[in-house]
Amino acid sequence: MKYLKQYIICAAAALVCLAALAGCSARNSSDSKLILDGNKFRIGQCTIREITAAGFDLETDADPDQNIPAGTMLAHPILLLKKDVPAASAVIANPGKTDLPLSQCRVYKLTGFYTIDGTDGASQVIYGGTDFKGYDREKVEKSMGRPDNSGKDTDLATLDQFEYAGPDYMAVFSFGGDGTVTQIELDHTGYTVNK
Repeated sequence: MKYLKQYIICAAAALVCLAALAGCSARNSSDSKLILDGNKFRIGQCTIREITAAGFDLETDADPDQNIPAGTMLAHPILLLKKDVPAASAVIANPGKTDLPLSQCRVYKLTGFYTIDGTDGASQVIYGGTDFKGYDREKVEKSMGRPDNSGKDTDLATLDQFEYAGPDYMAVFSFGGDGTVTQIELDHTGYTVNK
């Protein structure tokens, strides 16, 4: 009887440990942020002002001083440069009820580039605690699990992108000609444009 109690206690402890480990995987469905060159940006919450304060320069056709009407999203992404190197792009929106300056609008899509047009992008793009630089499809799948956009019979080697759904965003990994990750995009899916 004494050994049975010890066995039951050990088995219960092992189940608790397994559950805790399962919750600590790289695929964290509540992780709606990218870390670009050491700076954390949470989509749907960070503003263009926070991005420029982190040392990124904006390359956009939009006037940085213009007001963005309430409930609208800019159609074209804003290129984010770090030391004149394209590091990321952002799509912004004004989810409020009043007009806001561009600098106060929120980022609803953020894409960090490892490479862009064959040249180096950001020195660091981290998602879910992992820097995926140099990862191929197999390593991404090992870290993140099977992508949500793959059918049961899909050969993952033919997919140009792996998509992972979060509670209100989509994480999209894009692969280049050499088979490694070129960019990671977080797209906020919980926001709709009114106009």
